[in-house]
Amino acid sequence: MYRTTLSTTLAALALATASPFAPPAAAEPGASEPGASEAGASEAGASEAGARDTAELLAELRTAYRATGEAAEAYGETEARLREQQRETEELTDELADVRGELAEARQLAGAIAREEYRGGGGLRLPPALLVLLGDDPTRSLHAGTAAARAEARTADAVRRLTAGERHADKLATAARAALDEERSLAEERREQRDEVHRRMDEAAALLAGLSPAELVPRRETTPTTTRS
Repeated sequence: MYRTTLSTTLAALALATASPFAPPAAAEPGASEPGASEAGASEAGASEAGARDTAELLAELRTAYRATGEAAEAYGETEARLREQQRETEELTDELADVRGELAEARQLAGAIAREEYRGGGGLRLPPALLVLLGDDPTRSLHAGTAAARAEARTADAVRRLTAGERHADKLATAARAALDEERSLAEERREQRDEVHRRMDEAAALLAGLSPAELVPRRETTPTTTRS
């Protein structure tokens, strides 16, 4: 709404300043008195000064309007990046929660295996080769020892991988939060820039509104030229 109103204002002002100011035509020798010539020159100078002031204000308004458009576009882009960063942070947070849940399950499994081994072997863990030599059924003893070793190795590997994954997820989450803070800071900066441009534009518009109709009319008028035969 604000930019639409300003566009209409600029269009009207452009019409008011579109026609270049034409200086008064030179009088024929002897056609006017010196006093009249000086008065005409004074009026022409005042008109030219008013035209310059109006043109400068219009140029300032146009510059401010373009700056406002650029600031608004940059602000929109920043907001889009901010929303994207928020989604990424949420995804990382969910992933981190999943990793921690898997890690807790793996630790519970490792604890259960350790307790089972302690109850079955009295806390003494014999190597598979020694179990084969001491057992009544070498094949069964070897199979049991190998299976237990594999289960323990898998559990330990799972714990290592999940622990590493948790550290990695923590780093990603920290980086995402830092990036989100940066995006929020940038969005705030863009809002301040946009407000500053609007303030400058309002000041320029107020200056232009302060011009009297007499100061605007000379830009739309043209002085008849004298045709020589």
